[in-house]
Amino acid sequence: MEIVLLIIGLIVGYVVAYFIGKGKFDSKLNAVKEELIQAERITSSSVDECEQQRDQLMMQYKDQAKITVATISRVLDESADSSDTTSQALSDVTNQIKTLTAMVGMIIDLSTSAGKIADLGMVNVDAVVTDLSDLAKSKSDLAMILEKFNEVQEKTKAIRYIGEEAEMLALNAAIEAARAGDAGRGFAVVADSMKSLAKNSQNTTHEILAIVQESNRVISEVAESFSDRGEKLDTSISGLVKNFTQINISVSTIKAHSKMITSDSEGISALMTKSSSITKTSVENLVKQLSEITSGITGKKVIDLTPNEARDQWDSFDEIIDVRRAEEWESELGYIDGIRLSTLQTDFKKDVNKLDKSKRYLFVCRSGGRSTKAAQMAIAKGIEQVCNLAGGMLEWRTQGLEISRKRPEQTQISD
Repeated sequence: MEIVLLIIGLIVGYVVAYFIGKGKFDSKLNAVKEELIQAERITSSSVDECEQQRDQLMMQYKDQAKITVATISRVLDESADSSDTTSQALSDVTNQIKTLTAMVGMIIDLSTSAGKIADLGMVNVDAVVTDLSDLAKSKSDLAMILEKFNEVQEKTKAIRYIGEEAEMLALNAAIEAARAGDAGRGFAVVADSMKSLAKNSQNTTHEILAIVQESNRVISEVAESFSDRGEKLDTSISGLVKNFTQINISVSTIKAHSKMITSDSEGISALMTKSSSITKTSVENLVKQLSEITSGITGKKVIDLTPNEARDQWDSFDEIIDVRRAEEWESELGYIDGIRLSTLQTDFKKDVNKLDKSKRYLFVCRSGGRSTKAAQMAIAKGIEQVCNLAGGMLEWRTQGLEISRKRPEQTQISD
């Protein structure tokens, strides 16, 4: 009996202990559940906060990317416009040089003509000296001398007029050189020399005119009183010989200075052309680098094709657009048949909004910079299939591919 009671007691104790332990366990379990629920709430809140911060950062990144792309785009436009302005200024200076060189050539030609007339006058003076006995013939020769002096006078006036015009053009050229900045500084020396030449030519022509007028006066007096002033004839003719000699010296001086200026002008003109070419290439390289940065920001990349790759894919392009200035089509690089001109700084800014987003385009320029910018502008408008001719027309020519030189009509995309 006692054993039975002991067993029953043990069972009751176990049951009581079990329920007491279970209550503690449930209590701990509930506490853990509460902690987990709280942790879940905190974690969920943290995740939401992280997502909000992520969204804010993404918005800030997109806004900053837009600002950066807009800034780069503005710099690209300003760089391209600056290149055009500098190139135009250099072109204006080069044209001034060509005009001045042509005028110097005219001065040389007229000076040569005046020198020949003076030499002919000397021959006529010699004829007078050798045939003093024949007064009638001498009078005729004097009349011919007078006529030659009149011709010298007309040529001299023409030289003086050209000298005045050359001085004005030299002044204008100096102004154009100043507009070109550092690239046009070298021409300042030539412009200054041009002004000096023009001034010296004018001064020399004044001297020649004075000599001619004095000689005319002497010849007229000799002709009028030739018959009764024979003794003074030798002296007068000696004066004429001296005058003709002085004319030849003056003409030789003008020709020497003119040839020197012509040589300098041609050298500076070549330097200006080279400087203009270097300026274009440098700015286009900058445009290409900035466009590549834009590609990294937007995630959209322009496909660069070598001339041979572009030639192999020629039929796959719906349109090929050259973004150079119209006058560049007629330059030494020429252009490719079958493509359309749309200048980056002017027409293309409007044309890019009219491009078909479903088509494939290839952009071309001089060395690949401006065309990269045009391609980036096309991508920004949602056009996905955009290619650029790497190296531009410079590389196209280097590869020996065909070109045209006849200037095509500049067309625009219709609305």
